[in-house]
Amino acid sequence: MDEIFSNPSCSWVVSGGYMLGEKLFFTGPNETFANGDKVVHGQQGEVVGPATLESVKGKGVALRFPGNEGVVECHLTNVLRPRSA
Repeated sequence: MDEIFSNPSCSWVVSGGYMLGEKLFFTGPNETFANGDKVVHGQQGEVVGPATLESVKGKGVALRFPGNEGVVECHLTNVLRPRSA
């Protein structure tokens, strides 16, 4: 485990300062993908990594949403942290 923390190539933080495992809300429009996965405005997902698609690489995060088999790569403008209580 010490290797993870001392290795500069490993990072718990992905694009936009979001952390792996962080829960975010999707603020974009509803969308259903060819494989049947979907994302709904206001749905909460978990950050599983940085976005890797060219259109959002460096400007987005990969989120896992409940009920989906794959991850959805979301632009940073389409995600929000939950408000603190």
